[in-house]
Amino acid sequence: MRLEVSSRSEAPSRPVVTVPPFNITTQGQLTSDGRIVSTRPGDVFIPLAPSDDERGISTAFVVIDSVFHWRNVAFAAGEAGFCQVDGSGRVYATFAEQDTWPPGCRSISIIIYKGKKASHESRNSSSA
Repeated sequence: MRLEVSSRSEAPSRPVVTVPPFNITTQGQLTSDGRIVSTRPGDVFIPLAPSDDERGISTAFVVIDSVFHWRNVAFAAGEAGFCQVDGSGRVYATFAEQDTWPPGCRSISIIIYKGKKASHESRNSSSA
């Protein structure tokens, strides 16, 4: 699967950020180039990128109705969020309240398109 992240106002063919190809293993790990995406208990955010060392929490990545999720009982509410920094386009997995995220990081959803493209949509975090 190849993830491409575009702003909602841009055409999907014009990505803000293109990341290396990722695969979700049968064990629910997200891998790229032989490395996995993982985090440590207590992290508030991490770049959505593989690392050279496994940090303890590396499952369960899933795609449900074309939406990319990272679920684990160790996360607040049982699921990571995702945000993207304005300007750089860098995408982070988030595990805590928005006031702990990187500066300028806006909440996104990652949409998977048949193994070819993914884009994000802003999520409204306010409630009525």
